[in-house]
Amino acid sequence: MAVPKISLQVLKQITNEFSRGQMIGSGSFGNIYKASYCGKDIAVKRLHNNIEIDKDQFISEFVNQISVKHEHIVGLVGYCYETVKDLPTNYEGRRILCDDIYRVLCFEYMQGGSLEKYLQDCGKRPSKRDWPTHFKIIKGVCEGLDFLHSKCKIVHLDLKPGNILLDNGMVAKIGDFGLSRVFSGTSTTQVVEKSIGTRKYMPPESHHQKIISREHDVFSLGVTIIDVTAGLTAYESYVQQMDTKEFVEQAAVEWSKLINATASPCRVAELHQVHTCIQIAIKCVNPERKNRTTVAEIVHELKEVSAPHHNSVGPPHTQTARTESPRHRGAGPETPKSSTVNDSTEGQPLNGAGYSSWSCRSKKALYISAATLVIAAVITLAVCLLVTPRSKGASSSSDLLPAAGGRNQSLSTPTKNQLVGGTAGILCDIIEGQPMRLETLTLSYLGLIDSLSFSYLDQDGNNRSVGPWGEPNKGAYRDTTETISLGPSEFLKEVSVAYGNYSNNNFITVISLTFVTNTRTYGPYGNPHHNSMLTNSSTFKAKNGSSIVGFYGKSDSYLYAIGVYML
Repeated sequence: MAVPKISLQVLKQITNEFSRGQMIGSGSFGNIYKASYCGKDIAVKRLHNNIEIDKDQFISEFVNQISVKHEHIVGLVGYCYETVKDLPTNYEGRRILCDDIYRVLCFEYMQGGSLEKYLQDCGKRPSKRDWPTHFKIIKGVCEGLDFLHSKCKIVHLDLKPGNILLDNGMVAKIGDFGLSRVFSGTSTTQVVEKSIGTRKYMPPESHHQKIISREHDVFSLGVTIIDVTAGLTAYESYVQQMDTKEFVEQAAVEWSKLINATASPCRVAELHQVHTCIQIAIKCVNPERKNRTTVAEIVHELKEVSAPHHNSVGPPHTQTARTESPRHRGAGPETPKSSTVNDSTEGQPLNGAGYSSWSCRSKKALYISAATLVIAAVITLAVCLLVTPRSKGASSSSDLLPAAGGRNQSLSTPTKNQLVGGTAGILCDIIEGQPMRLETLTLSYLGLIDSLSFSYLDQDGNNRSVGPWGEPNKGAYRDTTETISLGPSEFLKEVSVAYGNYSNNNFITVISLTFVTNTRTYGPYGNPHHNSMLTNSSTFKAKNGSSIVGFYGKSDSYLYAIGVYML
């Protein structure tokens, strides 16, 4: 992958001569500045002029990261390596001439800041903690690290929340490859002259024997997962007490209170995810290097508990029957309660000990109960299908999908809200099936919204993909592309649109979009400076328990106008 060289003159211009006013971070290796380049925000990292560290740091970070392209790895967008000779400088009271070396790496700008900062904010304001976001971060970091280990043969060696960055959609990306090493051939370990990494996240063999390996990253990952699930000071507490059972119980009980307080329709599944993540972390921080799990195994475990059929799972190796389909937008029938997992909305704590230890007798009783409930549910469903009148055109599978507000009744027809934006372009609309639940949103933008695509479930439960409307990546510089994936309990409630005459264009175009769900806000995407332009704005809001389930619009080279379907 070709990464462009950016001249020192341009970097000085966009950073205002590397001014403190544009500095957004500083570390032992260098300073980071926010700048705008080719219409996009970037992070400019200038390494310190310390000859002992910055040459190796620059080469390692540049060479290793230039070959890495993954949705959970911070992208490298440019670099600079230039020397300014015979620069007048004061040294020990004398005026001398010296060379000033500029070693600069430019990365995609991550609006959400570091994971460390996010976790600090969560510690100060517990109301910010929500499990779907934390699980999304854990899963993203694991997928990024698995890509480094399995595809690139790269060991990061400094994985920690401070080196994990978040975009404005809370997508986690691994950054800072200054200490990374490539393990080629059959080599699985290396012995180095001094310990590598940040002490808290370094395994014992790195401390004492100066051994580095993939298991070094696994240990760091385990501590990071503990940070995310239990707080930034939790690992120290775990090391002091070394009581795995008690530690798991404490974290699970805390999350059970938070999850039950949200009245999430997926409480049991989310509690199972909490338990799985904590158990994974414990395996990662095993003092014996060879006893740690692998990142590939971790990714597999996380996929198992995040798969659609796990929206209704109970504790490990146990499923409780639910009559609610994973496609449902709203709350379905109440989940049958297990004697070990308290799924009450009263905020009662999770019994951590029972949750992590299941006897054969408990399993047998649960399997029998589950089988009985499944049979009862099938009989009840068959009766309902025979006696419930259907709306025109509805099929048997569509009867299982919810109408507005999540009420199981005859399906309603989505309503269209009028278009907002310009009049140019060709009308774009949904072709197949009425949208019943929005699943993903993908936007490309470089100064304004260049394209929009999305997917939804129709009235028969089929997944439909739409778009792209517009032309992604049509310019000299590659657009930014963002994808929003809505989980089973997350629904789009509001869309804010800014539109106007952009950059002397003859057409009115959609300049930016902001999406608000029942749990968080995404965006604005598009031109971040539209407030300084002459624009109009409009907001679509879903009311009375309904949600936004699809879009229509007008597009050609850009997205000119947009409207929504509500149900």
